[in-house]
Amino acid sequence: MTELPRNGSFLLKHGDKTAADVNIDLLDGAIRKVQVRDRERLPPGGNLSTDDLRLWWMRRAVPQLRGKIISNIK
Repeated sequence: MTELPRNGSFLLKHGDKTAADVNIDLLDGAIRKVQVRDRERLPPGGNLSTDDLRLWWMRRAVPQLRGKIISNIK
């Protein structure tokens, strides 16, 4: 079983390549900080700016407060 990081730090990957380091609020799922490593590997629509990446993420993320998402991920 994989443990989720308690500090909210994750790697946003494209295949086996890291596109960005992100810090995600574990309660609402929002991206708080972004360190882009490879802009070309960011998702379409999320590669124009940090705000665009946050918007792309929020359209796709499911917050922890929504049901049993953490147990389903594990």
